[in-house]
Amino acid sequence: NVLLEALINEINIVSTDCNSGPAEILSNGKYGILVPVDNVKALSVAITEELKETSIDKNILKRRAKDFLPSRIARQYLELLAP
Repeated sequence: NVLLEALINEINIVSTDCNSGPAEILSNGKYGILVPVDNVKALSVAITEELKETSIDKNILKRRAKDFLPSRIARQYLELLAP
């Protein structure tokens, strides 16, 4: 949820690329930086670089968050489960 909250609030994201969804939510790095799990150096560098970043279109982040609205996700689940 925190990744979606950051997107909807137009906050730049740095996330570890764990198996539980960051790559999908961030579209493999399109909407935020992904770093390997347990790589403190990569995380440190990514955070430092992202704090300097000013050119990200915040509207793009907000639009991406809307892809995960409960109404959209529920509809997608129903489509998958429909006979």
